[in-house]
Amino acid sequence: MSRQFWTEVQDLKEAKKRICDTIDFAHDPGLEKILLKDKVVLDFGCGVGRNLKYLAHSESKIIYGYDFPNMLKMVKEYLDKQELERVVLIPPELKISLINKPNLDLVIATIIFQHMKSLEVEHDLKILKHHMNDDALMYVCGRGYFDDNEGIVWPVILKEFQPITPLDDKDGTEQHQQVLFKKRL
Repeated sequence: MSRQFWTEVQDLKEAKKRICDTIDFAHDPGLEKILLKDKVVLDFGCGVGRNLKYLAHSESKIIYGYDFPNMLKMVKEYLDKQELERVVLIPPELKISLINKPNLDLVIATIIFQHMKSLEVEHDLKILKHHMNDDALMYVCGRGYFDDNEGIVWPVILKEFQPITPLDDKDGTEQHQQVLFKKRL
């Protein structure tokens, strides 16, 4: 699925069908291993809100969801009223600069970077890093092949962030599932 696909999807039913063809339509189970209490969390590329639904029931302090406007519209359909009250939705036209800097404790990037070109990833990572506390973490889930057609997405991530969970034997470029990173200072 390409980035273009996600900007064109307008219907929650269609999005669920497309997502469920490749993964379960539920939050990323890797999040259950991360301490969320009192954390300021950004779900970067939140999609229809699968992880936001999980986060809304956590003890996170503030929860941000960032994605294309069409996806944020589906978040509003997918989450119930109480869950939506816990989440601040940020469309790209408002930029992540809405977030006070730096105050993010955790950035979640689930199945997002493989839809982007390495230059986009590099640009967005610098912005994300700028808004993260020095001890903040970034959780990246790639689910299978995780590199763009330029073959340099992982090196771009590794330039800005240091893995604290082991990468696979190919430095995370193929078949890698989840990696937890800290900012390189």
